[in-house]
Amino acid sequence: MKKKLVIVLLSTWLCIILAACGGDSTNEDPVSPVEEATEEPEPEPTEVPEPVETEAPEEPEATEAPEETVPDININTELSDDLYSFQVQFNNDVFNLPIKFADLEKMGWVFQDDTSMTLEPYQYLISGTWRMDDDGTRIYTNIINFAPNVLPITDCVVASLSVDEYDLEEGDAFILPKGIQLLVSTEDDIIAAYGEPTELRESESFNYLDYEMNYDQNIEFMIDTETGKLVEIALENMIETEETAQDYTAADINEVPAVVGQYVAPKELGDDFDACTVELDGYLYTLPAPMAEFEKNGWKITDAPDSFVAQDAGFIDIMKGNQSMSVYVRNYGDNETIPANCFVTSISGDDSFDIIIPCGITFGMSDAEVKSVLDKSGADYEVFEETSYTRYYIEGGVGNGYAIVTREGKVDDLEVSNAPKADELFTY
Repeated sequence: MKKKLVIVLLSTWLCIILAACGGDSTNEDPVSPVEEATEEPEPEPTEVPEPVETEAPEEPEATEAPEETVPDININTELSDDLYSFQVQFNNDVFNLPIKFADLEKMGWVFQDDTSMTLEPYQYLISGTWRMDDDGTRIYTNIINFAPNVLPITDCVVASLSVDEYDLEEGDAFILPKGIQLLVSTEDDIIAAYGEPTELRESESFNYLDYEMNYDQNIEFMIDTETGKLVEIALENMIETEETAQDYTAADINEVPAVVGQYVAPKELGDDFDACTVELDGYLYTLPAPMAEFEKNGWKITDAPDSFVAQDAGFIDIMKGNQSMSVYVRNYGDNETIPANCFVTSISGDDSFDIIIPCGITFGMSDAEVKSVLDKSGADYEVFEETSYTRYYIEGGVGNGYAIVTREGKVDDLEVSNAPKADELFTY
């Protein structure tokens, strides 16, 4: 009975399903609720505005490689293989140190400091700055005057050069013998090229390799320990060569410098220690005084060099009667000259000479008298007491001083000196 009921029910359910699936063939297929909800009408086309013409940013060309920091520059065939030739190649130009100021200018280097400066003989300017084409690679140099006369710096000689990684403009190169190049070579490269250095100094950040011929001729390399690269080169050659012989007019060394004619002898000794006056053998002088003044008063030169270059100084011996004295002289002229045209800047002597200094201080005065006179004069003096003598020193004027030495309580030595710079002569 139960089985028949189940069959009847199944048959009935099947009929209902078939009736639902049948019907008029003209009707559209039914759409499921889900499909109906998601179906949207086809959107109307949106009108796209015409693009405004704008300049598109330029794109880098794919084939263009970035510019190299260190250019590929060939070693010039003129460049020596000898480190101590003191040759340098900058880009494609080769030059030697020392080199004339004018010759460095001809290569395109422009001096950045005061070109109106002058240099005395064998005087040098430290760290004169140059730039290639006035705003390019920068170097620092020492400039020296090898001539015996005072010369404009533009007539002098560049004797040293230094350049580091920060001074080198992109695209430029500094190369030394055997191809050692700034920002390219390593410490191993340098030692392979030149051998072990004279001195190796190491620190956390930099290593320094020094190659020295002597005190005036040396090359130094600085290595960055982080990158291993050569980051600074410094060369110095302070020895004059035939190529750097300077052009100057050799004056007649016997010609009296004009500055000698500016001297005026004092009319009194006075009490002013700043006046730099002294009385010697009855004649008054203001130091520095021309040697010609001493000769006029009976002194003769007995031992001296043949000449003194401009602004040079040294000792000469002079004599009057049977008394000899060693005096210090200086050539205040701008050209080389004989000792007779120099100025006496310092004299000293014991009680065999007739020397008097301001306030009448002379030989034979006691310590008490010297102190009393100095105190009354208002002079600023110092006292140095030693076992066998006492020394009173009075400083005054520009570079001048008086020394009074007493032994056994009495003055037995006097020293007077005054050696101002050339531009301070006769300003006292």
